Parts: sequence; C-alpha cells; structure tokens
Amino acid sequence: MMRKGAALGGLTAARAGKRVEEWFAWANKRLAVGARAWVRKTEPPVGGRVGRGTTWYKGGAPPDFMGYLAGGRGVCFDLKTSMGPVWRWQSRRGADPREAFRHERTRVRQVTDIYELWQRFGVLAGVIVVLSSAGPQPAALWVPWRKVPLLADGLAWDRERLIEEADAAVADWPAGGDPGWLDAALRSDAKEQIGMAATAAGAFKKAMGEDGKAEA
Repeated sequence: MMRKGAALGGLTAARAGKRVEEWFAWANKRLAVGARAWVRKTEPPVGGRVGRGTTWYKGGAPPDFMGYLAGGRGVCFDLKTSMGPVWRWQSRRGADPREAFRHERTRVRQVTDIYELWQRFGVLAGVIVVLSSAGPQPAALWVPWRKVPLLADGLAWDRERLIEEADAAVADWPAGGDPGWLDAALRSDAKEQIGMAATAAGAFKKAMGEDGKAEA
C-alpha cells in the first residue's frame, strides 16, 4: 500500500506539473496574438471510466502541445516537469507487470513520435524540460528531436547536463513573463540546419574530388 507521504508528494508534483502546463497554454495564446504561432494543449482520447476514478484510454495521445508556426510549419513538443533541479524520465515498476509494460510502451511511443515527426515531416519537434528549482526562476530547456532518445535512458538530467549532453537550448523565463520556448526551439533548429548543411557540403566536396570534377 502506498504511504501517505508518497501519495501527497505525488499529488503535489502532479499539481505543479498542471500549473506549468497552464502557464505554457497561456503563453501560447499570447504567441497567437502576436501572430508568431498557434499552439494548443492536446488531450488523450478518453473512452470512459472503469471502476472508481479510473480512466480508460482508447489509444495513445499525441505530443502534449501541437500547432503551427507563422508560415505554416508544424510544431510539437512534450512537456516534462520537475519540482527540483533534476529531472528523470521514469520507468514505472510495480507489482503488476502489465502496468510497467504499458508505461514503457508509452515512453517508447512518445520518443518515436517526436523523432519521426521531424525526420519524416519536417515538424519543429522536441521536448521541453522544466526544472522548477534550477535557480531563482524556473529553467525551461528545449531538447531537439535528435536528442530525445537520449533523454529516455533514465539518466538524471540537470540544467548543465541538458545543455552539454542533450544540446538543450535555454528558454528565458523571467518572473511573471512568458517561458520563451519558441525562441529557444528556433535557435536549436537553426543550429541543426547549419550542421546539416555543413555535412551535405562536405559530402558533396568529397564526391567531387580534389579537382572539382565528379569521381568515376
């Protein structure tokens, strides 16, 4: 049986995560007013309730937030929050192996969705990790699509590690202001595009050979 303290801690964390989601939803509406982006919180497809307070889901949910940038490009991200300075993508392990199996499948699906939406459709995709106690203000960090599988390894991620190992871009979050996730995402995407262009240029140069003519 779950201890009372653990249950209260989980409830507090859930409420804190909900507040962050609501703050992002409000900030995203401000982006729409400024004609920069139209982004909204998604919801899982609920089929009904089983027993007392247990929700039955008909299928997997899309990323937490989805929408469009000015100009029509798609954007999506999952939002992960921590009350402390460190976040970990948890794997649930319980007495019922079916619950652990479902939880692991959810994690794999979330990683795959973010990864494929960029690769296959060119969507601006990533994960935002919010560390509520990383400093005087909450830290919001955009992790680009190509580093999302790394996050799922269950490591403990603090601000410095996210920046150094996961190429996270820091979103400014001033007191009483908007979490600047879009600017961070666009900076990360520009860096990605530059890297891809450099790789393509190197491959082209190699294929052409030293004299500038195509190799046989």
